[in-house]
Amino acid sequence: MSDGLSPDQEAKTLIHEYAHALMHADYDDRFTVVEGAGPSPERQQMEVEAEAVAYCVASAFGFDTSDYSVSYVWAWSGGDKRKLRASLERIRRWSHPSWGTAMNDSLF
Repeated sequence: MSDGLSPDQEAKTLIHEYAHALMHADYDDRFTVVEGAGPSPERQQMEVEAEAVAYCVASAFGFDTSDYSVSYVWAWSGGDKRKLRASLERIRRWSHPSWGTAMNDSLF
């Protein structure tokens, strides 16, 4: 992790990466770049999803990461609200209080 992150931000970052592992495990090439155009639309969508889930879960535990999370989602969505809307059901499902159960089930 980057130096200088607050404890809240460090916790949220771990949740973000774990959300990727749970939500996007079957996507083999998450770092695909469209030649001459930057990250693929799939990668952009995965970043939006993982950060939105991480923000929701971190908030449920009392961590305030809105300063970073809002701009991160905005940047990866390219400011296109449709990208966020397209994933709202997945974000809701993975942000649900049972997320902790999903984490425990995947560990054992």
